[in-house]
Amino acid sequence: MILLLAAALTIPFEAHGRHLYLRATIGGETASLLLDTGSSVTALDSAWAQKHGIHPDDAKDGHAVGGGSARVPVKLAHAAAIALEGGVVLRDQPVALIPFDAVRAATGRDVRGTLGYDFFERYVVEIDRESHRLILHDPGRWRYAGKRAVIPVALDLRVPIVQATLVPRGGEKLQARLILDLGTGGLPLILATRFATAHDFPGPAVETALGSGVGGLSLGKVVRLDRAEVGSLLVKGPLAGLGRETKGFLGSGLADGTIGAPVFERGRTFVDYPHKQVIFEPGPSFDARFALDDRAGVVLAFDGGRAMVRYVVANGPAASAGVRENDELVKLDGTPVQNRPMDELRHALSADGTHELSLRRAGTTLAVSIIPRDLLP
Repeated sequence: MILLLAAALTIPFEAHGRHLYLRATIGGETASLLLDTGSSVTALDSAWAQKHGIHPDDAKDGHAVGGGSARVPVKLAHAAAIALEGGVVLRDQPVALIPFDAVRAATGRDVRGTLGYDFFERYVVEIDRESHRLILHDPGRWRYAGKRAVIPVALDLRVPIVQATLVPRGGEKLQARLILDLGTGGLPLILATRFATAHDFPGPAVETALGSGVGGLSLGKVVRLDRAEVGSLLVKGPLAGLGRETKGFLGSGLADGTIGAPVFERGRTFVDYPHKQVIFEPGPSFDARFALDDRAGVVLAFDGGRAMVRYVVANGPAASAGVRENDELVKLDGTPVQNRPMDELRHALSADGTHELSLRRAGTTLAVSIIPRDLLP
C-alpha cells in the first residue's frame, strides 16, 4: 500500500561500516534495524521477536537465500506495529523471522532485523548520508530536480534488479543483472558464482572473504574492473568479488550479482520503487579510487564478545606475521578489543603504520606486529 503524505517525513539513522541503522520500537522494546534494499521482506531476529511476543503464523519451515553457504531457517509472522523515529509506523506488518547471529557477529552491533521491500514500496526514500537522515516523500507529489543519474529497476522479485554493463580490465563488455543492494557494505560489486566462472576477469586478484550475511561468510576472490555502467551512472575502476559458493545467494541464480553501498555511499540516493527507479546524485568523492577496506589481510568476527580470526589472506600482512584462523585478537596497539565496534576495529587495524597485536591461541598469548598495505593494485 502506498501512503499519501501531507509533508515529507524525516527519520534519523546511524551509519556504521557503510550500513544504515534505524531505531525502531517493537512490542514496547527498542531495536536496531538495518536498511536493506536487498531484502525482499522486512525481517526480524527469530529468537528476539518470539521473546517479545511475535510468533510464527504456522509451524511450516522455509529457508532464506542470503550471504554465505549456510541454510537459514525462516518462518513468517506479523508484527502489530513497527514504530520508527519521525512518526512512521508500519502496522500489522508481515515479517520473516530469521536468525541474525551471523550478522551481529560480523558487525559487532546489536542488529535485530532489516527494513526491506515493504518499507521502500510506500515512499520515495531519500538517503542523505551527509545529514544522517532519511526523507520520505509522497510518491504521488514528489518531483525530482537536479543533476543526477537515473537507474531503472525491475521489482518482480521484490528487490531492485538493474541492468549493468561490466568491463573487465583488458576484457570484453559483459551484460549483467544485478541486485541494487544497499545492505552489501564491503565491495562495490559481488558477482554470483555461475556468472563469475562463465567469464574471464584478467588482472591481479586477491583470495579473500567477500562479505558476511545471515548465512555466514562468503569466500571468493576480488579483482578490479575497468568500469561498470548502470543506467546513466558510470562507475570507474570498481572492485568486484567473484563468488565460488554453490549455496546461498551466490549459488542461487536469482541474479548475476549485486552492486552495493560502497558505490551509493558516495552521494545522495533516492530509492523510488513506486516509479521503478533509483536516482543518484554523485558527490565530490564519487570518482575516488576504490580500495579494499581490509589492508591487514584478516577477517574478524565476534563470538561471545571475543574478536575471533575467521579468515587470513594468503601472503597478506597478517599471514606473514603468523596470524592464524581461530586466533583470538585480545589487544590492538595495547588496547583491549572485546566488544569494540567491528567497523572501528577494522579501520584501526588497516591504518598506516606498524600495529602490535596480542593474540590468544590454545591458551597461550602471542605478540605479533603487522604493517598493513593495499592488497590489490
